[in-house]
Amino acid sequence: YEILSGLVGSEMCIRDRQQGEISNLEAGRPSPHEPNIAAQTQEVHDELESYWDDVRGGWLPPAGVRKARMEEVEEYRKYEVIEIRPIEEYKKSGMRAVDTKWVDTDKGSPGAQELRSRLVAREIKIRQEAGVDPAAGSPAELFASTPPLEAIKLQFSLLMSKKISKNGKQLKVGIYDIKRAYFNAPAAREKLYIHVPKELVPDGIDPRTVIGVLKKSMYGMRDSGANWAVSYTHLTLPTKRIV
Repeated sequence: YEILSGLVGSEMCIRDRQQGEISNLEAGRPSPHEPNIAAQTQEVHDELESYWDDVRGGWLPPAGVRKARMEEVEEYRKYEVIEIRPIEEYKKSGMRAVDTKWVDTDKGSPGAQELRSRLVAREIKIRQEAGVDPAAGSPAELFASTPPLEAIKLQFSLLMSKKISKNGKQLKVGIYDIKRAYFNAPAAREKLYIHVPKELVPDGIDPRTVIGVLKKSMYGMRDSGANWAVSYTHLTLPTKRIV
């Protein structure tokens, strides 16, 4: 008798649930037992989309990489590094556009993931492969002044020897880490076209219809180091600081 009552009760519950789902469908409401299509679509998208760690090796989580790339895109927009232009302008110019590449990596430690994505130009590699091609540029374009270790040791020696400046103030050594250093240096070359990834293209615009014009220096360009050296030299000379 108890088993029969249990079966009858289960059948009634199933009928009630089915009737409720039918009512939801008629009213245009989602059924609680209906599969989450959006979630399933995202899961399938993540399975098809894969990202490789370009520095350490190994696969990276798609959701985390997408977030890291969007953070990089915000930096590009903040510093106005690239100006989006119509592709027709580039085609009429007859110039060659520089390609770009995403570099994704996990800079964290085991158990503490820290995903970083950087959008870099591929001009240096292309020009190196060109060999003696005039487009490879001169060594002066690739040169960026970097003080030797001896110069740093000399500064510390002078600091400890003098200690007091000519103005009677205590001498100090400052060490600065400039965030996005190259983004603070204007591009020296005019109308330098560059391919932009879809993430950098504004919403509603087909990425195939636009090209980028470089306004600031970008990692991977052959003259970015020299441009940055010129920028910080002009900035520090009026202050009489040694950089």
